[in-house]
Order: sequence, then structure tokens, then C-alpha cells
Amino acid sequence: MINLNQDYLKQCIYYNEYDGLAVWKRRPTNHFKSERDSKIWNAKNAGNCISCKGNNGYFRLSINGKSYSLHRLIFLYMTGSMPENQVDHKDRDRLNNKYENLRQATAMVNSQNQHIRIDNTSGIKGVYWNSLRDKWHARITVNKKVIHLGYYTEKTKAERIRRDAETEYGFTIIEAHKVKS
Repeated sequence: MINLNQDYLKQCIYYNEYDGLAVWKRRPTNHFKSERDSKIWNAKNAGNCISCKGNNGYFRLSINGKSYSLHRLIFLYMTGSMPENQVDHKDRDRLNNKYENLRQATAMVNSQNQHIRIDNTSGIKGVYWNSLRDKWHARITVNKKVIHLGYYTEKTKAERIRRDAETEYGFTIIEAHKVKS
């Protein structure tokens, strides 16, 4: 089994960093067990966009029987080494693989860049209505610890307190905090 490196990957795919698309190249015979396998694979795949989505919503591809997430291989393609940490899509779009949209991130930083939960009723990440107190509750999670930021009559005040806490705790601020209507 070949150890996947940048040179080998570039023999397999062409990647356009500006549109984020990856296309299978015509792969050389030495990538396969036989010339027949090479011909079959190339006839079926060469020239096709890599567009197979895995169960997690990310593009996936298989090279020599091993499955990879495309966004992780883009780092190998562009930098020459596999990312040590996770790869975060800055805009939260799992299918936007433009190089400028990808960054290495720790699990904590990646989790800070998640979409608002589907059950969020305020439209603001970390701000929830507390019906027992009849106020807006602001909170933030840092290092797996929930930090209570207070209860507020005004939703805008709770939102401001939450955003200030994001800055204080070094969150990467993305403007897509609000639920899209």
C-alpha cells in the first residue's frame, strides 16, 4: 500500500483553490494492481468532479482503498502535509472547499464555529429564553464548561453580553450568528 503524499495525490486529482472543485485525473497504471484495473478506473472516473458526499455531509474520496475527506486532502495538496488538527470550513458550508475557506483548527475552535442549534428560539447563539425567570439567559461554553453570563430583560443586551464574551474568550467571530430568515 502506497503512503499518500502530496506528489501521489497530485497524480490522482486536480484541485482548483479558487472554486474549490477537485477533479479526478487520468491515473497512471502503477497506481493499480493491473493495467486492466487502471483502464477500468480511468474510463469510469478520469475527468469527473469529486462529488461523492459521505453521511456527514462532506465530500469523500477513496484512494487505493482508503477513504478520505476531501477538505483534509486539500491541505495535503496545498501544503505538502496532512493537517495535524481538524479542518474547519470558515463559512460553515461543508461543500465549500475553496482553500481560503479552510483552516486548521483545534476541536474547540471548530466547535465554536458551529451553526446555531435547530432548537434555538432567539436566533442568537448562546442566548435562550428562560420562562421561569421571564428573561433572556446568556451563556457560553469554554473548554467544555458552560459559563453563565446573566439574565436580561432585553434580548439585545443578552446578545451584546454574549458577543463580548466571545471576544473575551478568543472565539473566532463569524458574522453568521443570526438564524437566516
